[in-house]
Amino acid sequence: GQRAAAECPNQIEAFITAAKAYDAFGRPAGAARVFADGLEANPQNVALATAYADWLLSRGERRQAVAVLRRYVRDTPSS
Repeated sequence: GQRAAAECPNQIEAFITAAKAYDAFGRPAGAARVFADGLEANPQNVALATAYADWLLSRGERRQAVAVLRRYVRDTPSS
């Protein structure tokens, strides 16, 4: 989970799995930290940004979810 994410920062699924594990164990601060670390390492990854925003929305944190997606759009060059 978190160790795999830290050792392989380009393994997006490791970040998502670790964050979900923290959430499942009632540790939302840990989940948020893992998601944030993942986006720090992979700011242009749509799967990670979407997973983080979905998680925030599931917690009723709409403003934070919008901020995550805005940051993704800002950090991703248009094609």
